[in-house]
Amino acid sequence: MDALTLVAVVCLLATGFWAWRNLYYWYYSNGLMEFLGQRIMADQAPSGQPLKVLCTSGRFPSVDMQLKGPSIFQLLSFESWTYPDATLAGFYFISSFGVSWALIVLESLRSYNLHNFGSWTTIPGLLMFNHTPAIYLPLYLGVRLALMTPSNITPSDLAIDPVQLELLPWAFTIGYVAPFIMMLLPDIRIRDISTKQTVAAWWQQWPAYVALCQLLLSLIWRPAVLPSSPLATEAWPQVQSVYMFLFVMAGLSHWLSVLGAFATRVTMAELFLPAWPRKDKKARHGWEAAKWCVQWDVVLDTPAMMTWAGVLYWQTGGVMDSSLWQRLLVNFLLAGPMGVPIGLLWERDAFVLGL
Repeated sequence: MDALTLVAVVCLLATGFWAWRNLYYWYYSNGLMEFLGQRIMADQAPSGQPLKVLCTSGRFPSVDMQLKGPSIFQLLSFESWTYPDATLAGFYFISSFGVSWALIVLESLRSYNLHNFGSWTTIPGLLMFNHTPAIYLPLYLGVRLALMTPSNITPSDLAIDPVQLELLPWAFTIGYVAPFIMMLLPDIRIRDISTKQTVAAWWQQWPAYVALCQLLLSLIWRPAVLPSSPLATEAWPQVQSVYMFLFVMAGLSHWLSVLGAFATRVTMAELFLPAWPRKDKKARHGWEAAKWCVQWDVVLDTPAMMTWAGVLYWQTGGVMDSSLWQRLLVNFLLAGPMGVPIGLLWERDAFVLGL
C-alpha cells in the first residue's frame, strides 16, 4: 500500500470512529431516540396521527418494531412540510446516498472485485442505511481501499458483465427511485392502511431490493441476449450511460433541494450545516433532531466518497492537472458535491482504457 492510500485509509477509518464516538450517543442525548421511542410506543406518526402501517398486526412484535421505527423516522422528513428544513435535508440525504451506493455497486461489478469481499454490497448497504451512514460508510470505504484495490489496475480489471451493466440503472430505478417517489406523494388510505407510512416502513431495506431486482432482471434478460464480450473498451458506451444516469440523479438531488430551500426561505446553513454534537445540545423537537442526523450523514459521507474515488483515480497514475480540476469543478457546479466522485471514477475509467 502506497503512502497516499495509507493516509486515505487512516482518515476514513478515523472519520468512522469519530462519528461512532460523537454521534451515536448524541442521538440519545439530543432527544431523537426518545422521540422515536415515544411515537413507537404510542403507535403514532410524528404528527400524532395513528400509525397505520402494513405489518403483522402484532403477530410478530419484533418485525412490527422494525417496520414502525423506520417509518416514523422517514416521516419526520416526508409526512408534511411543517418543517421544510427537515424535509429538504431528508430529501438531500436520501437522494445523495442513493448516488453514493450506486457508485459502490457499480465498482463491485468490476472483474477485480468478483468472487471476493468487494462484490459483497447488500449486507453492508443494509447495515449503513438502517443505522448511521456517517459511521459505517467511511469505515466501509476505508476497508475497501485497504483490501480491495489492485496495485496496478488494468483494462481487464475494469471489465463488467454487459448484462449487469445494462440492468444497473433499471435495478436502481425500480428498487430505489420508484419507492422513493411513492414516499414523497400524498398519503392515501386503503382499508385504513396509510400508503405513505407503509412505503416509508418497507422502503428502508432498499439496498436489498436493488440487489434483488438486479438478480431477477438478469435471470430474465440474460437468455434473451447473445453472449457478448466483457472487454471494458467494448462496454465503454454503456459505462458512460450509467455514469450519466448517476450524474442526473446527483444533479436532481442537489438542485431540487437548493431550489426548494429558496422557495421556502430555508437558508443554506439550515439546509446543510448540522449542530455540533455535544451532550448539552438538545433539539427543540424530533424534526430538528432528525435533520441534524441526516445532515451529519451528508457532511461525513460526501467527503468520504470523494476521498475513495480520488484515491482510485490516483492509483492508476492518472494526470492530475488543471484541466482535470476544471472538469471536476464543472461537475460540482452542475451536480453538486456528488458530481465530484462520479467525475473522478469516470476519468479513472477513461484514463485506464486509453479513451
